[in-house]
Amino acid sequence: MDLSGDLTLRPRSTGQDELCSEVLLAGHPCGTVVSGQVLEAAVRCPGGWLLFVTDGVPFEDMLSVHLLNREGRLLDSARIGGPYTTGSFANLRLEPPGTVHFDFIDNARWSVRLLQQPRPALPWLPDMPGVWRGPRLQRHFEIHRDPIPTAS
Repeated sequence: MDLSGDLTLRPRSTGQDELCSEVLLAGHPCGTVVSGQVLEAAVRCPGGWLLFVTDGVPFEDMLSVHLLNREGRLLDSARIGGPYTTGSFANLRLEPPGTVHFDFIDNARWSVRLLQQPRPALPWLPDMPGVWRGPRLQRHFEIHRDPIPTAS
């Protein structure tokens, strides 16, 4: 795992309120559109890229996590955040072979762990509070949240 500069985003208008971007591999469109507009980090991982993308909306920012294969096709996505939550993506730490840690919202440390094989999922069951996923029947990564202890 390492940070990659091969992948960039081009903001795209959908005609709706959703903020989206087109994925560019080495400067060329690969035909994939993802939610979010500000690329916080692109992590090259076994089999592709793990993208961390925010909406760039102060005081109501959402973080999208997207897993793309080597060709730039979307395999899995999740969004972290909610109405009136404020977050700032910070303290990215890679833990090879397949875990990424970071801070975002709720005074918590978040982590994304890539699964070795896709796992069946029930799309109507949430991962945890503050994590939203689309109607996919497979998961390629898990998201965990650990509260940061406060000094007493």
